[in-house]
Amino acid sequence: SVADERYLQEKRPLGVSNEDVLAFHYQHQKEMRKILTEVKKHELSKVGINLTCRDVVSANLRRPFKKGARNFGGSSRSDELHVRGINGFGEFFLKILHEVENSILDDTKASSKGLVVWNDIPSELGSSIDVKEFFESHPYGLLNGQRPVILEDGVLLKGRWPASSEVDLNPYIKIDPLWCFTSGLYLAEGSTSKEKLFAMYFSKVKGLALSFTSSENNSLELILRSFEKLFPKQNCVSSWKVKVGSQYFSELVTIGLKNGVPMLRGGKSGDGKLRTMEISVAIKEWALQVAPCLLSYEDKYSHVEPTGAGLARIDFSSSSALSKWYFTLMMFAVFSNQVSDPKVGFNHE
Repeated sequence: SVADERYLQEKRPLGVSNEDVLAFHYQHQKEMRKILTEVKKHELSKVGINLTCRDVVSANLRRPFKKGARNFGGSSRSDELHVRGINGFGEFFLKILHEVENSILDDTKASSKGLVVWNDIPSELGSSIDVKEFFESHPYGLLNGQRPVILEDGVLLKGRWPASSEVDLNPYIKIDPLWCFTSGLYLAEGSTSKEKLFAMYFSKVKGLALSFTSSENNSLELILRSFEKLFPKQNCVSSWKVKVGSQYFSELVTIGLKNGVPMLRGGKSGDGKLRTMEISVAIKEWALQVAPCLLSYEDKYSHVEPTGAGLARIDFSSSSALSKWYFTLMMFAVFSNQVSDPKVGFNHE
């Protein structure tokens, strides 16, 4: 194969036949696959996943500088799960997920199709947390040995993390279905690196930022509602923009032609801020129709940003000073039942 020929050109020592090099190469791959399979079985066992004789674990080897590696020369490892014998369950699970989302969005006891029925309306479920007490004493409120300082305790709390700005906070927050659902949603779809969210408990993490991207108003609205449970509404969004994938650039060009202007792209690779403000202004009205939840933050609109691929979607950002307050309570909601002390539970290879 072409791959074998390239490998031979790079790796064959002088005086060694092609057949011997390839035989060694494939034997090496076989041994590495066996080792990596055992490593993965051990990892699954450590987190309580017990495999049966019907379960299969395999390793697919790829060269580390090929497709899949995040950096040149870096690891291209990815963990994938395939469960046999459940054809159709994926669609059923998505239906359940949408029913849960819609019932939380509308705050109704039963979902529209009756598939999900809560014990009460979602906003009345859950337990309340004293925010001041949480950050002063709870293990999830301790980041790398540091806690924030609560400067004022009144109608609103005023707090500050070390080397950060002061932030206004609501004194109580209910960990209800809305908070739990959006915590999982942000972990899955939020723009913050998941590695940073785990590492912040036992190491100094730089560049924490609070932002979210989606093409669906429901997801955007639920995330904004969760922000507004912890922070005053006027502080929840600092700016928002529209990201447009390359397959839709022709539409941007057409909008520019209608306004008598060219499409000017910024950044070294052309995926920075769109420099044609007339196009950005024209897109704003469309964005507010797609995501009416942002009408309250209409004045925070920034620009259109051309990106590599994907549907046109809305990206909003909040002040980075809010990130540690939100992330700690988010991680608490998702993991506290399984990990009592995140500094210990998250700090392992």
